[in-house]
Amino acid sequence: MDKNLARQAELALERQGDYDSLFYEGRWHSSGQLADRAARLATGLADLGVRPGDRLLVLMANCPEVLVTYTAAWRAGAVVTPLLFLVSEEELRHALNDSGAVGIVTTVEFLPKVSAAVKGDGPGGTGGGSPPCKEAVGGAELLTRPRLIALNKIDVPAARELAEAVKAEFEARGYQVFEISAATGEGLRQLGFAMAALVAADRAARPAEQPAERVRVKVAVRAADEPGFEVVRMGDSFLIKGEKPQRWVRQTDFSNDEAVGYLADRLARLGVEEALAEAGAEPGAEVLIGDPDDAVVFDWDPAAPMSSGASTHTRHGRYKDPRQRLGPRGTDPRLLP
Repeated sequence: MDKNLARQAELALERQGDYDSLFYEGRWHSSGQLADRAARLATGLADLGVRPGDRLLVLMANCPEVLVTYTAAWRAGAVVTPLLFLVSEEELRHALNDSGAVGIVTTVEFLPKVSAAVKGDGPGGTGGGSPPCKEAVGGAELLTRPRLIALNKIDVPAARELAEAVKAEFEARGYQVFEISAATGEGLRQLGFAMAALVAADRAARPAEQPAERVRVKVAVRAADEPGFEVVRMGDSFLIKGEKPQRWVRQTDFSNDEAVGYLADRLARLGVEEALAEAGAEPGAEVLIGDPDDAVVFDWDPAAPMSSGASTHTRHGRYKDPRQRLGPRGTDPRLLP
């Protein structure tokens, strides 16, 4: 669904490609790297039981992982409730109760505060009473889930020192603690084995579940050689039907020469040029993409691949965009005035 925020991020990556998009602490992070990390985190959230519509509190220091977490949550269908990292423990506890969040995503600096708020320790806490976070995650209360702690970013000297400083405190509370670096891979193997052991032990302790009733799902599989569009002749005009070209036209800013050139490139690669020729289109033929009553109209010129008239046809009439001849990234004749 194109209106989903995560889908919009995917479409942006598809349009713009992989490029350096974030500079943080002397290192560039590319859009492709951030998208890949978000996709893997989204899978992890779903495996933990986060479902569409669930709320996640995000309490993090300023770092690239904030962008990764937001995109991952949107991919999982979750609703992000952001919190300023300056909130007090009591304010965090109130946010948990009031939002009905199923979990919190945080960074290591705030883990003691988060742990105390979830447990209800400290001033105003519930202590041994009912925990504040009772929303079900995959059929179990969040606090009954097996847990361990991973202290990330130990490839950064300051983060390693901080991890070593807090590790003993968490171990004293009964947690397994692992110091890891996602950048260098240090500690990840040991963390993976520990997580697998926890999951196996938890599953073994649960009562056997009755197999769910099988649901047959019919999936329409498109042949690999199908073009994904159709050219329909309408008198002297030609209508291009198909989800891809119509979506691409909706996404294009026709006041931006580069965007128009990019659209022309995509249509040519899709095979629209050849399909128009096979359908009998002659130079100067009118080509419409979209709903016939509200379409973008192209004047086809086979000498300039996927040339267009950059005109728009609506229920209120048709108008031309008086621009110069454009091309790939605005340099050769893709649009005719």
